[in-house]
Amino acid sequence: MHPEKRNLSNLESRVLRELIDDSRSSVEEISERTGIGRNTVSKIIKDLERNGIIKKYTIKTSYEESEKKIIALTPDDVHIPDDLIYYNFKLSNGKRILVLSKSALDYDFQYDQVWISDTVEEGKAILSNITLYCDYCGNQIHGDPISVKWKNRTYLVCCPNCEKDMLKRLEKDNS
Repeated sequence: MHPEKRNLSNLESRVLRELIDDSRSSVEEISERTGIGRNTVSKIIKDLERNGIIKKYTIKTSYEESEKKIIALTPDDVHIPDDLIYYNFKLSNGKRILVLSKSALDYDFQYDQVWISDTVEEGKAILSNITLYCDYCGNQIHGDPISVKWKNRTYLVCCPNCEKDMLKRLEKDNS
């Protein structure tokens, strides 16, 4: 099933953001962190799964993060075991860009160019398809959100005024 092309509601985007941060979060934990009722969180997650917005839940190990990655520009018909391929991008020119485990160097495969990377950093693209809402005023966030870190939570706000007011609210709630 293809994901619906629609904006997510404020509640949906908050739940999805929590799952992106930690896909192992329980319904109860998400409910606690977002202030949304458990039954509502559960229904939102089921709807996001049913509509194809959530395709799968994954893990990221510290081993995978620390291991060097091989990035190779290859012909389309290259043969490398699937368990060594992290990402496989088929290009419009018939070639492929592969992100591989360093163990792939043990295989004799044809490549045009190859690079070794020490780190892989996640970008913001995953959030670009999610409608974000300000955790202070509730308005939709246009552009890059401002992160407000408080204890073990990260709140997203739309502007410097909401950032200042969110911090005041958090400090007041904490006292």
